[in-house]
Amino acid sequence: MQGQRYGTIPMNQWAAARIGDLHPTRSTILIFSGAVAINILMLLAIPFFGKARLSVENGIIENTQAALLAAGLALSALAVYNLRHELRIASAIMAFVCFSMFFREVDFRPFAMPNWAHALTSGPIRDGIFVFLLALLLFFLLLNRGFFIRAFRFTASYLSMPLYIFAALMAGAQMVDKGLIVLYDPGFWEEFLEINAYIFLFMASVRLNEYGQHLPEKYRHAAVR
Repeated sequence: MQGQRYGTIPMNQWAAARIGDLHPTRSTILIFSGAVAINILMLLAIPFFGKARLSVENGIIENTQAALLAAGLALSALAVYNLRHELRIASAIMAFVCFSMFFREVDFRPFAMPNWAHALTSGPIRDGIFVFLLALLLFFLLLNRGFFIRAFRFTASYLSMPLYIFAALMAGAQMVDKGLIVLYDPGFWEEFLEINAYIFLFMASVRLNEYGQHLPEKYRHAAVR
């Protein structure tokens, strides 16, 4: 079969059963409940700490963002190890996105590093490296466009829904940052949108690992049982 010849996962073996699957797993419910709790706590904290203090560099919101991205990176890397074929590539892309966002969000200035390392991880040089990482990702997607055409059906699955929300929230955060959406205290609302975006990115990483547990054995790493 052509799907097996090119090392792809036949759609009817796992993806088709997930199309339109709107029944949330326990982990999805827990993550979503945690997201609601985080949002409520942030809004309740405004009168006590102020928006500026909550959204300050290396503040509680940014540190929570970094923790979410680090956890998403670890889970995506685990999926890269556990899965094969198309899902391994998808997991690698997820890990790459998590790493790029982590590199973008973390403030490395407080760390004891050589001057050249501080220069690479701050200011316009860091922004340039982030753009370069995104360009690499887009180039990879272009080279493997055949895979993404075959995998287009996956985008209707429950697995992909958090990624759509992640992209929408990040787009909203950028519009607030660039002044396309005018809000009072835009710095706080930008961070507010971004932390929610990273929650959904983390949710997608969890779901990817859960999906891997239901795959036929030949699509998982030999060490996974």
